[in-house]
Amino acid sequence: MIAFLSRHRCAPVALDLGTHSVKMLQLSGDARRVVAAALVNMRSGWSGPELDDQEKRLRVAETLAEAGFRGREVVLALDGRDLVVQNIRVTGTGPISQQLVYQELAGRLPFVLDQAEVRFLRAGQVAHPDGTKQELIVLASPKERIRKRIEFAESLGLVPVGLAAEPLALLRCASQGLRRKEDQQQGFLLVHVGARSSLVIVAQGVSPRVIKYLPWGGNALDELVAEKLGLALAEAASLRRYHGERRADRRDPELQRRIQQALEPMFEKLATELSLCIRYYSITYRCQNVRRIVLGGGEAQEPLAQFLQQRLQLPCRLIDPLPGLSHPVMSLHPEQWDLAAGLALHPLPR
Repeated sequence: MIAFLSRHRCAPVALDLGTHSVKMLQLSGDARRVVAAALVNMRSGWSGPELDDQEKRLRVAETLAEAGFRGREVVLALDGRDLVVQNIRVTGTGPISQQLVYQELAGRLPFVLDQAEVRFLRAGQVAHPDGTKQELIVLASPKERIRKRIEFAESLGLVPVGLAAEPLALLRCASQGLRRKEDQQQGFLLVHVGARSSLVIVAQGVSPRVIKYLPWGGNALDELVAEKLGLALAEAASLRRYHGERRADRRDPELQRRIQQALEPMFEKLATELSLCIRYYSITYRCQNVRRIVLGGGEAQEPLAQFLQQRLQLPCRLIDPLPGLSHPVMSLHPEQWDLAAGLALHPLPR
């Protein structure tokens, strides 16, 4: 949506504006080292309209000034708060016009098309009684939402040079190292569990085949713990995160059991949604198999990975967002840096 303008010794700053935290990450121009990384926790979330909280804006600006970032260029993401994802099918295998996509989208979006930015991805060819069709994944965002993202960055004195759709940035992060032809042909499931929503991507190598947002995430987990343990919501959120971050040998087994029991319905709900996505992928693309699950996001933890592995009978691992690279700020929960890493790896023009 916004192209890079120039190549520098340092890549632009990746700015991940999450619900409960802001993550900032900058790589060297060759992506071989981390220049700077910073995390601003905002457990209360953004108050009022997203990005309009002056106090939190100032905290982000102060962190940018103090953490050693270089230059003013920044890459931003359009996430589940900004994007609508739709699958459509069009006849034929040739070029696809924007007009044809708009015709197929008529009445499917919750906003007026001429007030939105619309992009589409070719997911693959599918068999149909009327002949071969192309499956398209459409990503659409209201221009007003895009404007707010850009204005937020500019209010920090930054220059937006890249704007990436969250699913594509996450897939870029997860597909690092897929150089062998065999790896590029295998299907895998990428699951990003955030605070307000979760994102599921079925990909074949670096190509997305299914993209689906689920309207629940970590906030819903906090609500389950609060209800099960009879706690206030803020207390339940704090307990769940504090207990999960303790070493296994220091956790209270009984409390661990009760928290796990509280979370299990949501874990089961997620597993069911993943099964449906896998089934859609297998049927649509003629028995293509999903071989593994990669789990990321702020709510990615080993108990969830183990549950999904057992429930779906697929290997499941936490994502390593920057293999071979490290930074002290990222060391405690590297899996929550997947979106920031994907933005930091946004391609530069040659």
